[in-house]
Parts: sequence; C-alpha cells; structure tokens
Amino acid sequence: MEPWEKVLVDFVNFSDTKHGETTCIECHQGAQDGNKDVAHSGMIVDPSANPSLVCNDCHNKQAKNIENSLHYSLQGYWTAIDTRSAPENHEALETMFGNHCSSCHTTCGDCHISQPNSVGGGFISGHVIEKTPSMTRNCTACHGSRVGNEFLGKHEGIPGDVHFRVGRMNCVSCHSGTDMHDSTEACTECHSPTEDLELVNSDTRYSGAQVPSCESCHPEVGVAEDTTSNTPSTANNCLVRYATRFLTQAAIAAMYPSARPQAIHTLVPQTPT
Repeated sequence: MEPWEKVLVDFVNFSDTKHGETTCIECHQGAQDGNKDVAHSGMIVDPSANPSLVCNDCHNKQAKNIENSLHYSLQGYWTAIDTRSAPENHEALETMFGNHCSSCHTTCGDCHISQPNSVGGGFISGHVIEKTPSMTRNCTACHGSRVGNEFLGKHEGIPGDVHFRVGRMNCVSCHSGTDMHDSTEACTECHSPTEDLELVNSDTRYSGAQVPSCESCHPEVGVAEDTTSNTPSTANNCLVRYATRFLTQAAIAAMYPSARPQAIHTLVPQTPT
C-alpha cells in the first residue's frame, strides 16, 4: 500500500457516520485554506493522544477513565522497567520507551481509527471510526506472538482455544470496552458504587481481581454430583490448568502466587457397570 493510501479519508463512507458530521479542523485544528502549508499550520496529527482535548467533548466518561487503562498508561511495562533496571538508567529508558513502546497502543485512535505497522499501518477503514476494534487488525496485531497465536491455534500441533474453535469468539467477547477503557471499573462488579473505594492504577495485568473468570460464564462448574469432578476453590485454578500446556510450574507459581493447591485429590477411574 502506498503511503498516501494509508491516510486517504474515505469521504463517502466517513460522511455517513456521526463523526463525519464534524469538520476536520474541529479535531485536528489547522486552518481551512486551499494552500497545503497554511492548512496544515498548527495541525494536530493525532487528536486522541490527549483524550481530554477532543474526545472528551462527546465521550467524557471514556476520556476521563482511559487514564486508568493499562493500554493508555502502559503501567505494566513501567513496572518491569523499574524492577529490572537501576534508577540512574531510567532517563535513557524513558527516551527509548517513548520511541518504541509508546508507539503501540496508547490512544483512542490506535484502536478505533488506525492499525499498527505490523499489519500495514494507516487507517483501518479510511478514517471511519470503528466502535469495536478488529481482532486481527488491532488486537492480535500487537498481542499476536503469544496470545493471538495460541488463541487462534497457530502453534504447530497445538489446537486453538476452544472458545475460538467452537464458539468462534473474539477478543471483545470477554474483554469488554469497559475493561479496555478503565482497568479499575471491574471493582464495581462486586462492590457497590456507594462504598468508599480507593481506586489505584494497576501495576500489571495480574493486579487485582482476575476477571472474567471461568465461573463468569460457567457458573455450574464445581457443582458436579460426583465430588471428585468438582473444581478446586481458588479462582485461578482454571487458568493454571490450561496454562500447564505452555508454562512450567515455576512460571505459573510466579504469575499466580495465590494459586497454591488447597488439597491433593486422588482420582480413581470408575468402571461402568
């Protein structure tokens, strides 16, 4: 694809959308002028880089909450950097972080308007703003080497996730817009809004409650008539069981320190009579 094609606005389809009712300079600034240099003077290439600047006018809740999102803050990466490198190196690391890490997912437009360079870059659909990001052109374009390939079954000899193979589910089937926009909002799934909660930004993707859990969609698990089939009581057991195909026990223990076995059960096969 030619560079100009990546930024070509599909005026016909874009004009039919709600966002198409606004003018270019309402979001991108610049000037309404026939001269290219004058028109681009003061232009903001990515207005969504600062959600409070433009997006907040119509999407005030999302623009406010996005600061708590790991996609926006990339706090998980900073946690790793702070842990693995001495403070005197942080200034140089911040520069490298801005040149590389921050070029992936950080803004509203990175998910809803554009696609990463790993899948070609440029607009997804001629600047049409997609309410639901594409799984292959957005989600797995960044989360593809491990998560995407495993989920889709691209590893030789290992079938894809049952949710994809049988249910044809995609990323947003479990990871809702609320989860993506605000990683703290999951707290209200168990706590009432009237409770005095102190919302703290997540340090990593394993911080806080691991939701959705298997029981979120399968509440019947662990209630079998044959008690030897019941699932253990810890919330992470399902994750640990599925992860054993790919991770060592040491790695699992490091990821889920609370997922220690509560007891050891010996299962005896029953012969039908």
